Amino acid sequence: MVAAQVERQIADWPPQAAKLVVVRPVAEREATFAVAAAGRYLEAGYRATKQALTQAAATGAAP
Repeated sequence: MVAAQVERQIADWPPQAAKLVVVRPVAEREATFAVAAAGRYLEAGYRATKQALTQAAATGAAP
């Protein structure tokens, strides 16, 4: 249900607003409840965010 809400918010993002950069580094089932893997997910999120922002800057999409 939360995933559907997030998808709806992304779809409803106003076109005149700042570019939305969506980062989804963890694509594992049940990752939300994998507390023991939190450090790995944090690191994956950091790397994926850094890469996404670098790409956005390279294409002129970053603020």
